[in-house]
Amino acid sequence: MTLVDDQTGSSWSLNGGQEIVLELEASGAMAKRAADGLTPEVVTLDGSSRFRLKVEPGQTTSIDGDPSLPQAFALEQNYPNPFNPVTTIRYAVPASVGAGAGVRLSVYDLLGREVAVLVDEVRAAGSHQVSFDASALGSGVYLYRLTAGAETITRRMTLIK
Repeated sequence: MTLVDDQTGSSWSLNGGQEIVLELEASGAMAKRAADGLTPEVVTLDGSSRFRLKVEPGQTTSIDGDPSLPQAFALEQNYPNPFNPVTTIRYAVPASVGAGAGVRLSVYDLLGREVAVLVDEVRAAGSHQVSFDASALGSGVYLYRLTAGAETITRRMTLIK
């Protein structure tokens, strides 16, 4: 992708994620946006464009999505496992699950009884972790289930005292 200044003939490559800061004089220039909203340009009072954003064919360009956000709904294995009495559970909620989706992370015994609720709230898209203290529980195998929107994942963990 290249930013081209038609007035001076200068061009700047934007492929490396660089930031370009332009200082424009207020006299005779106003901001204009193309009908699709994706091609910003500066237009002089006589209607001529000064800057162009040139995208080379075959290259993928996106202004959507944050590469640091998880791409998939995930529930990791607790660590350590087996544990006594505290363990850490990590999970990821992508933006595709839906903005404002409630997230619930619960722990169950093998009879299906809910023994703890670790998370029950709206969480932003991203990677999260929670600590689980099982001091009040007896040794054994427990299940932990993550639900967000229509997605559900269940894993197993072992408490040894």
